[in-house]
Amino acid sequence: LNNQLEDRVQVRTEELARRADALELLNTELTRKNQQLDAIITTAPDAIFSCDADGSRDYTSDRFFEYTGGSASSSNKFGWLQYVHPEDAELARSTWMESVASGTNHEAEYRLRNLAGEYKWFRARAVPIKDQTGAIIKWYGICSDIHASKTVENAFRDNTAELERLVEERTRALRLLSGRLMRVQDDERRRLARELHDGLGQD
Repeated sequence: LNNQLEDRVQVRTEELARRADALELLNTELTRKNQQLDAIITTAPDAIFSCDADGSRDYTSDRFFEYTGGSASSSNKFGWLQYVHPEDAELARSTWMESVASGTNHEAEYRLRNLAGEYKWFRARAVPIKDQTGAIIKWYGICSDIHASKTVENAFRDNTAELERLVEERTRALRLLSGRLMRVQDDERRRLARELHDGLGQD
């Protein structure tokens, strides 16, 4: 019995040692993955955020606070909306809550206030993480600076509108000129016809 007990203890000890080695390897791998994730978040040019299933924000990377100058907790829950331009805030909130309710990927564009009080355009994207039943357990997303491209887009749109306005003005001017030219031609024809008629009549 003592020999059997010692054998069982030995087997159990070896099993625990294998599990301990596997756990240590897993912890090492997990630490490495966390370091990689921290490096990605720290060096990423975009603000990274996560939200609970109800859409309330529970984490925002430092890039957001470097831009806004806000405190680390100022964006929690729905506090991030205080940095959105007043003209964009309601639409930003409603489109976000629509995505939360439907569980579909989210994308929106709005202006955010920076440390100097200026507003610049950003694009927010977020995707839901779901459990085996399909229920949302988390949201992860990024907020990217698109101000330069948005400025070019707006300038192009404004230039296009101005060009269309100029074309419309030139078209109207050409119509007026064409009508005036036709009237002048008619007047000239009538004058020539009158002169020929009067000349022939005199002859």
